[in-house]
Amino acid sequence: MISGRTRDGEVKTDYGWYTSPCLWEKLKPLAREMRRAPTLAEEVLWQHLRNSQMGGFKFRRQHPIDRFIVDFYCFKIRLVIEVDGPVHQYTP
Repeated sequence: MISGRTRDGEVKTDYGWYTSPCLWEKLKPLAREMRRAPTLAEEVLWQHLRNSQMGGFKFRRQHPIDRFIVDFYCFKIRLVIEVDGPVHQYTP
C-alpha cells in the first residue's frame, strides 16, 4: 500500500508521512498540471526513468509527499529525485 486514509481522514503513506485531506486535494491537481508541463530537464530525465528502465525500478512523476510535490519518486527504494530550477522556490 502506498497511501491510505487514517480514521481522522488524513492521508497516510507507509513511510510515516501524513498529509491533511485539504492539502492533499490542493496538491493533486497541481501535480497533474506539473506533469503536463515539465521543464526541459525533467522531460529529459523522465525519458530515462519511465517504464522501469533504471534497474527495473518504477518511478512516479510529480508525486505529492507531505506538503511537497517531488519531481520523481521511487516507492520501492524510497528515493526522491529533484531537478533544480525556479519551481523549488514555491511552497504551499
